[in-house]
Parts: sequence; C-alpha cells; structure tokens
Amino acid sequence: MEKMSEFPREGRPSLLRARTSEEQVYADRIYLKSQKYSGNSFYTFSTLGPLSSFLGSPYHPFGEDQKSAEHCENTSNGDAFVHLRTYVPGAGSPIRNDVRTLEELESSLDQVNSCRVGGTVVFLRGYQPARWLNVIGHKLSLEPEFYRRHLHFSAASPFSQERQYSDASLPSSKTHMMQLKLTTLGTRFAPDNMKRSEQEEQKMLSRLREQVSSLMKKYIKGWDEYGSELGHGMSMARNFFVLDRQHVSLEQTISICVTERPHNSKHWTVSDSRTAVVWLDFGSGFGPADAGPWNSKVLDYAGCHVEYWATTQHRPGIYFADEKTMGGSNSCYQAKDDDERSVSQPATFKLLHEAFDTLLDSEAMVEDTYYSLSEIFRFSVASEAQFLDKLQHLLEEDMQPAVLAETNSDKRMTMWNLVHNKQILDRHVQNLEEICEFLEAKDSNNWSTARSEGGLKKACMANRLIERDYQKMRRRAIKLSEDYWQSTTMLANAAMIDDSQRTISQGEIVRKLSTLGFFFLPLTFSTSIFGMNLQELNEGSHSKLGVWLGIAAASLLLAYLVLRWSSHRQRVLGAWRKLRTVQHSPSTV
Repeated sequence: MEKMSEFPREGRPSLLRARTSEEQVYADRIYLKSQKYSGNSFYTFSTLGPLSSFLGSPYHPFGEDQKSAEHCENTSNGDAFVHLRTYVPGAGSPIRNDVRTLEELESSLDQVNSCRVGGTVVFLRGYQPARWLNVIGHKLSLEPEFYRRHLHFSAASPFSQERQYSDASLPSSKTHMMQLKLTTLGTRFAPDNMKRSEQEEQKMLSRLREQVSSLMKKYIKGWDEYGSELGHGMSMARNFFVLDRQHVSLEQTISICVTERPHNSKHWTVSDSRTAVVWLDFGSGFGPADAGPWNSKVLDYAGCHVEYWATTQHRPGIYFADEKTMGGSNSCYQAKDDDERSVSQPATFKLLHEAFDTLLDSEAMVEDTYYSLSEIFRFSVASEAQFLDKLQHLLEEDMQPAVLAETNSDKRMTMWNLVHNKQILDRHVQNLEEICEFLEAKDSNNWSTARSEGGLKKACMANRLIERDYQKMRRRAIKLSEDYWQSTTMLANAAMIDDSQRTISQGEIVRKLSTLGFFFLPLTFSTSIFGMNLQELNEGSHSKLGVWLGIAAASLLLAYLVLRWSSHRQRVLGAWRKLRTVQHSPSTV
C-alpha cells in the first residue's frame, strides 16, 4: 500500500493554472490554505497538509496509479454510497436520490443548491474517494476540517501531526459539526462440552487481547496510509476490544456537519436553506482483505463464529406501526449481505440512512435541523446504553461474593480485566461529555431551529428527550467508572488478604518444622559425637551405647524444658506489656 506524499512546491503554480474542473478548485484551495504558517497568517491551517495531499492525489501528475484510481472512482458497481434526502415545505415525503457515479453526484448537488427553501441530508457511507469528497466539498462549501476530523484514525495518522494538535476538543470549534460514537457488541459462542480451568481461560484471554490489538494496529495503519486498494464504500472501524472471554465490542463513528447552501441572492436566509452532511463509518463490508480483527480466525471459539448484536430501540406505538414504517416490506430496507454473520454490523446500522426519518414529521424536519437528525442521535445513545448494560453485567459477574470469598482464585487476573474495561469505559465517558456539552449549547450553535408553533413543539420535545438520554448515559457512565475503580480497589485488598492468609499458612508450617528441628537438633548433636565410636558395638561393649542413650534423653528433656520456658516467658512478657500500656494510657472518663 503506497503512502500519500506531499505535493512538491516546485512547479505548483503551473499545476494550478492547468486545472479548470470544479472538483480541483476545492483541493487547490485547501492546498493554498495549508501553506499558511504562523509567520504570514494569524490563522494557520498546517494541520490540513496531509488532507490536502489526499484530496489532490487524483490530479498528481507523478502518481503511478492515477488512471486506475480515476477508473475505480467513476465506475459504478451497482451500490450507492452517497444518498441525498431533500425535504421541501408542503411535500409529504422527501426527494430521495441514491448516487452511484460522479456525474450523478454533481447533478444532484446542483439540484440541491437550486432549491431555495427546505433542507437536505447527505449521507456518505464508508470510504469516499478523493474526487467524490472534492465535488461534495466544492458544491456544498463544506469546511475541510470536517473531512480531517472524520479521517483522523490514530495519533500516528497522517491526518494528525505530532507537533500540531488542532482545537477539535473545544466546544467553540464544534458549533456546526459533531461526532457520535456507535458501539456494536458481539458474542463468541463456545461449545457446551468445553471445560477449561479459570487460569487457562485468563491466559487465553490475555493472548487473545494481544492478537486483537496487533490486528487492529495493522488495520489502522492501512487506513492511515490511504492507498489505492481502498474501495468506494468500504466500511471503517475505529476500535475493537475483547471485553471478556465471550464478548467483544466494535466502535465506529458518525460525523455530522451542518452548512448553509451556497447562494447569491440576498433574500435567502440561513434558515431557508441548509444542508446536513452525515458521514457513516459503515458502508458495504470491510473489503476483500478484511484485515481487521472482527472477522479474524483468532476470535473463533474452538471453531465457533462470532455473532454481532443489533442495536435495540423502543418507540411508543412502534409495535402497532405498519411494515413500511418499521422498514419491513420496503425493498430499500432489505439487507444485501448474504450472510450477516460475516460482517461486523447488523442490519440496524446499515439501514440508518433509509429509516432515520420514518417516524419524524416532514414539515418539522424542514424547519429544525436538530429534529431532522434526532433519530441519528437516538440511535447512537441506544447503542451506548446497550454497551453500558454489558459492562454493568460484566462487573457484577466479576464481583460476585463467591468469587471474592474464593481464596484459591487469582484475583489479579480479574483485577486487570476490570482495569482494561475501565479504560474503555473512560473513553466513552469523555465522548458523552462532549456530546452533552454540544447539546446543552445548541442555542449558540449554527443549526437552524423551528419557527412555527407546531414545528417548534415537536422539535423541542424531541430535543429534550435526546438531551435527557445523553445526560442519563453520562451520569451512568461516570457512576459505572467509579464502581469499576472501587471494585478494582476491593479486588486488590482481597488479593492482599489472600496473600496474608497464604503467608500465615506457610508460617504455621514453618513453626511446626522449627518445633521438630528443636528436638532433632540435640539428637543430631549426640549422634554425631557417638557415631564415630562404632568399634565399641563390634567388640560387644554396650557401655558407651548406654551412655549415648542417657545423654540423648537428657538432651531431649533439656530441649523440652527450654521450649516450655521460652513459651512461658513470651506469655509473661506479653501480659506485662499489655498492663504497662493500660497504666500509661490517658483516662477517657
């Protein structure tokens, strides 16, 4: 996989003059901005350098795979990974447009920009080639920071520079864009007849986590390089963890950016026309190589596959809704994967771009941006609730009284397992904090709000529900993190008590051996002296043998008396020290 390279500065102006297509304008503009440094501009964009290289790679004259890359980006494989949903006042249903080629994308975005009222939601599913991102960015005047944040995979990513961190953590830099996390749980099924000891299972769990971590690093490295092997619509993953011996979790991201439609008329307002771009990590599988750990053989539990969970949601009255509303009979809702178990995300995430508006009022969606995206927020918080439920269950299993009372079990392995899960949980706490800050400051964000009485009522109700859900999940995650910390402390104390008990048991054994040695020492001493005179026994003289027996008996008696005197002396000294302590202690009366 070939790494991205920066554009050479030599000959760059001639390249800019040679480009005339609209999609190149966006890449060229980002390149020029990325060249502004602190010496010539107060606002620097040096963090956009790697993104500029990626977006400009299709037009690089020295690229070896330029023709093949352009062919892949313009060839339709039958699947659409860009979806436009336009909502116009008075229309009962949105205008749906599933884009499969660059020509369709340009014409669809031109139609969106020509619409003076209403709103449009643009869904990007999976990996998007550079030319597609340039067209979307140019047509919608999309800020490149949105691309950079979504393509930021790791600290070693070319989209992040070691000495130039961005201000992405500041709430003021997220007034028009936001990232939501999605967590999918999976189960490793084990045969019923499989029996292993607890220690063997813990060792296997440690090895499995090391293997999964290695595979995940390899996968992230492949995305960081962004080579030509990446296919349009290929799914992306952010993290993958092994929670315990039977459960795993896959983390993905939804990036949202709301922008005004570019216009030239002074009569247009921000609330009249706006576009929301929603970039989903999940597209269509993870590519032919599938280098990630989610479908790896290392997860097979003695040949048994891993099955991933669906994200469950409840809405009032959903049980009595028709199949079209629930996404049952409509052909656009049908999953296309032949075997859902071979992919890492069940159909609930794959249908998000199709079913996100089925329960919403189209008129209120035209007016209020938060309301139009409310189901995406609720889907994300539902996956978070499911993840916290699983971590709560794992904590209760590890902290059962029977487990704590078992002195022979190795509590250190359980303790490190809790530490591992707590680190994952703390990352979720931080993400929930950021989302809650974003929702609490929605009045200062650049998102349009409803104006009509009916739309305002529906939007406010939905927004309050979302804010309450996220605040609840934030409090619960913080409390669960504290419970994990307290449980880790309890296990550490229990492990110390177990060590003390084992030390006491070993000390008792040493005491018994010392007592035996106290008696055998005189016998060994007398035997070593008289054992040199074996000639007396051969001559038939038993006088010295009798002397040895007498001395040995006297030595044993003397050793016994010394032992009793020593024990009595220790008791007397202990009682005397206790009496002195009582006499010198201050009176409490």
